[in-house]
Amino acid sequence: MNSYFFFFILLISTCSLFGQRTYDIHGQILKENTETPIPGTTIFFSSKGNFYGTSTDENGYFQINNLSKGTYEIAINDSNYQSKKETIIVTDNNEPLLFFLTPIISISEKTTHQLSFQKDNHKNQNKQQRTLPKEEE
Repeated sequence: MNSYFFFFILLISTCSLFGQRTYDIHGQILKENTETPIPGTTIFFSSKGNFYGTSTDENGYFQINNLSKGTYEIAINDSNYQSKKETIIVTDNNEPLLFFLTPIISISEKTTHQLSFQKDNHKNQNKQQRTLPKEEE
């Protein structure tokens, strides 16, 4: 009798393991405004203490396989762009995901632009000073 009970429990456990359907989620990450692909961006999916990660290919595409139905937090990171966090729900009808990232302007770029602007302004001031009419005596 105990062996039948054990076999029955084993059969139910095996059926529930094979009965869980999983889903593949895919999408693309693009640069905001230009819509050019961003290669090498990392994407992390998390749900109920489980973490899944991948990165984009040279065309900005990514894919995460074997996700169960449910709600997932997504974290998208790239050192040249502002990080993004989103929440998605994995269902039977999953559409491709599309994310746009905003570039980060580095301090050196800001400084270069600012110095260039100051230099141009200084030139313009010098031109204005040179073109002032002389006062008549």
